[in-house]
Amino acid sequence: MATGEAAWATFKKGEKMSIYLEQDAVLYRLHPVTKIISLGCLLALSFTFNHPLYLIPLGLGIIGIGWAGKSLNNIRRIWPFLIGLIILIAVLIFISGIRLTTIRREAFSGPSLLYGLGMGIRLNMIILSGLFFLSTTKVEEFIFGLNKLRIPSKLILPLSLAFRLIPIFVDSGATVVAAQQARGLDLESGGLIRRMKAYLGLIIPIFLSGLQKTKYLAIALQSKGFGARGKRTFYLDFKISRADVISLGVLISLNLVCLWLRFQGYGIIH
Repeated sequence: MATGEAAWATFKKGEKMSIYLEQDAVLYRLHPVTKIISLGCLLALSFTFNHPLYLIPLGLGIIGIGWAGKSLNNIRRIWPFLIGLIILIAVLIFISGIRLTTIRREAFSGPSLLYGLGMGIRLNMIILSGLFFLSTTKVEEFIFGLNKLRIPSKLILPLSLAFRLIPIFVDSGATVVAAQQARGLDLESGGLIRRMKAYLGLIIPIFLSGLQKTKYLAIALQSKGFGARGKRTFYLDFKISRADVISLGVLISLNLVCLWLRFQGYGIIH
């Protein structure tokens, strides 16, 4: 009985690893094209400055977007990694003393520390932008938006598969582990080496299960006429709303202001 409960808990744990969150928030109702363009604007903002004092407000703004989209729960999974990433990059650059626009090395310099913090914050902004995008956008919506942007289907397919690849293997792993535990496989007792050996035996069936699902996906694509020419129709349908216009207007205006500040020499560590 305990083994069956452990197997069910493992399977449910695998289900919860999905990034997308179904919430009642305005960000979920935005047009997919708006979301894609907004993601591009947020990524552009992260590369505008390299000074932490200018990047911190932008980073807080991205967190505010996540709060508006009720997507902060996904940060709880990785917040130690995000903080550790900032510290690691700041320490490495501070020790090496790498300057952005100079050839010489000035070890343990103040600008190096600021530059390191800025690079750590920039990387976190990129991660959070992508995380909030995936938290509020289904794969089907992403594909719909790319089609509306006239992206070729041969490019859309690899992008969509990249979104599906990790969930496919996570789902396969959770199913295989639950099935083996239901058959009496003990993955919890013993030392680290014993548990690693127990999990090694699951690698082959997990990959075979994942590859089998990709085979079914290829068959489904062929049956639906992937690559056929002509005007396509979509099950999903979205309309541009006032929220889309306001969102794009605010982000594009913010990008223009930041670019103007950048060209004026603000927010740059020389």
